[in-house]
Order: sequence, then C-alpha cells, then structure tokens
Amino acid sequence: MSTRHLEAFFKPRSITVVGASEQPKLGGVVLRNLLECGFEGHLTAINRKGYDTVYGVPCHAEVDRLATAPDLAILCTPPVTIPRLVRELGRRGVPAALILMGGLATTLSRSQRPLTESVRAAARPSGIRLLGPNSLGILSPRHRLFASYAHLNVLPGQVAYVGESAVLGSALIDWARGRGIGFSHFLTLGDVVDVDMADVIDYLASDPDTRAILLHIERVRNARRFISSVRAASRGKLVLAIKSGHVPASQRPEEPVAPGVPHADAVYDAVLRRAGVLRVHSTDELFDALETLTRMRPLRGERLAIFSNGFGPGAVATDALVRHGGQLAELSEATRAALGAEMPSFSRAGNPADLGVLAAPRHYQRALQLLSKDPGVDAVLVVHAPSRQAAGEAFARAVVETVSDTQLNVLTSWMGQASVAAARQTLDTAGIPTYETPDQAVQAFMHMV
Repeated sequence: MSTRHLEAFFKPRSITVVGASEQPKLGGVVLRNLLECGFEGHLTAINRKGYDTVYGVPCHAEVDRLATAPDLAILCTPPVTIPRLVRELGRRGVPAALILMGGLATTLSRSQRPLTESVRAAARPSGIRLLGPNSLGILSPRHRLFASYAHLNVLPGQVAYVGESAVLGSALIDWARGRGIGFSHFLTLGDVVDVDMADVIDYLASDPDTRAILLHIERVRNARRFISSVRAASRGKLVLAIKSGHVPASQRPEEPVAPGVPHADAVYDAVLRRAGVLRVHSTDELFDALETLTRMRPLRGERLAIFSNGFGPGAVATDALVRHGGQLAELSEATRAALGAEMPSFSRAGNPADLGVLAAPRHYQRALQLLSKDPGVDAVLVVHAPSRQAAGEAFARAVVETVSDTQLNVLTSWMGQASVAAARQTLDTAGIPTYETPDQAVQAFMHMV
C-alpha cells in the first residue's frame, strides 16, 4: 500500500496493550517487555476484566474508555476478538495496530470466511494500518521499543531485519545477542493482511539509522511493488535477502510458476540480482552476512590478502576466493621482502602468506601491520589453525591489538571447535568479524564485494 502511518509502528509516542494482565500470558509478556526496555512514551492497558492497573500501568475495560487515542495498539487477544477490536480502535482514531496473535487464517467467522478477511473489512472504514497477525512484533532499540513477546531484546545497530517467520526471527535474535550484533529495527510480518514487505522496505529506505536491510522472504504477494521497493532501497543501502522455498512447484500450489518457467527459484535469482539485492541461500550464510554487514567498514577495493600459520588453511581460503570470483591481492616487492625478514624460518612470504607452525603472536601482529600498509591490499583475512605450539587466544589478542591501528577491513577464521571458543569470543568482543571456516570468511568478504 504505502508508508502511511508506519511511523506509528516504529516511533510510537503512546501504546496500549490489549489483553494485558499479570498472568503469564502473551499480553502480560509484551507489557513487561515495554516496561523493562524503558519505553519513554505513554503506556496503557485494556482488559475486559476491569483491572485498575497491570504492572502499574493504567488499565481500562474497553477501547472507548481511553482518554486519548494511542499511536499504536498491540493486540494480544484470541482470534475471534480481533475484528471487533480493529473496528473499535479505528473508530477511536488509533492509526496503527500490531496483531501478535496467530490463528486468524485458520479460524472462520460466522459467515464461514477466514478471520483475516474479516479483519481487513473491519479496518477499511477507518484506514487503520495493521501489521500481522502472527507477528513476533517490532523491536527498535534506539527508540526504546520492545513491542514483542520475544525472550530477548536486540542491541542497537545499523542493520534492519524484516522477516516473515516469527520462529526464525526469535532464533536470529538469540544468535545475534550472543555475538553482540545489533539492529536498527527488527520485525516479522507474520500473515500479512495490510502492511507488507514492500511497505516496510520503503520506510526503511529513508531511515537514517539503517545502513543495511536484511530480508527473509517466504512469498512475494505483489511482485511489482516488491521489485520497485527493493530496487529503490538498494540504490542507497545494502540489501540482502534469503528466499525460502527450494520446494518443487507441484508442492506449492499457492505460488504457481509462470508458463514456460520450470523453476520459480531462478526467477527470484534473476529479479533480486537485477534489483541490486544480494541473495543468500542458507541460515548459516544469513548469519555470516549479518556479522559482515555489522562489523565491516565499506570496502575501498576488492583485493584480499591472506595469511595463516600453515600452508593448508591459506590454500583453502585462496581456493574459496577463486571459486567465488574474488581477487587475490598482489603484494609489492617491499612487502614480500619485509615479510620474509620478519617471519620464522620456513615461512612463505607470498599471498597467501604461510607464517609456519612455529609462528608466534608477534609474527601475526607484524604480518598484519605490513599487509595493511601495502597499497595493493584492500582487506586482510587472518586464518589460524590450533596446535600445541599455537594457543589460539594469544593470537586473537595479538590481532585485536593490531586492528585498531589499521584502516583496512580485517576478517578472521579460527579453525576448529574445542580449543578456539575463547579466541572467537575475544574477536567477537572486539567487533572483529570471525568465522568458523576460511570458506565462510571468504564468502562473507564476497558479500561486501
């Protein structure tokens, strides 16, 4: 439709939670999340049982009892109540309603039509905007907005996430919080009855707090609007998308393939590419892309230098770079000579540089310093394989100490699992992108390229 009233979802000055109580139910969880995040606007609750307050927030029995119309209503009541509430909120002058409750698409009204159709009809006379149903909610940390039943809030960041699945969204929040990765806005659309992905993309395209937009797409409902929105957004921001649905068309009758097009997935590939959107193909790749977008500076070029404490890890990273169409940096003779003079015996001062299994943390520092000063290098990938001689955490600390003195993007891959957890945590804490394998690190670099 449009961005009309979307400001009420992302920057509400007043909110009422419909169905809030002090019982361990949806409405109570949402109200507590709003209180605990320090929402700075005016809060009210609505519950037909007539409580005076809920968690200290003034409560009313009916929508009509509200002294003023709030910017946003959050609906946490059973599906059969939603059409009536939407109609009442619209009459009261509420511009936007967030519907968290699911089940409307499978619940029938008295006229035997899905309640989603009844909700659309109820909103039409007033023009109230609806997000959901079955949405995880909206989280905007800079505006102290935690309008969700999620178990964790998100940290502030510059990446906006717009998804369709509440469950996947909840998992992504947990993963990002564990890695210290933040968002400008985080929301899932649920079963769209009004506000769709194109509307939200249009809003985020002009949002100064958002540098990149990450999309999880299950189904495009209005192809023309969607393509127009992502194309416009990608002119000013990085846009990435993961498209679910590598399922045979015969098993997805709700999304038919056009005549003469045997694979709908190929259509999405072509459309996203033409619109300037980078497509990722798995949740692992999605998480890696999010880390890259959050922690890397804009690239000044595409030439990657690689060094590690063994020939094998560097070769794996180089193979991945070639496979993805990347460019290996050509080191200057001065850099090669300096690396050769500084490195342990049996090291290889090329690109990839093999510092050898006897390399110490100081050798990692010196290699990073030399490569970052080479005019032919635009980014550096540091790979480390654990050994008895090379404790991973000491090497990670050496990299952290050196990165602050360089303007280049530095990516890292501490290979292994059992003995590298502390090293990865050190890099995470310092905000340095780190990946489990060199392949993942290279793919993340190519996302930026």
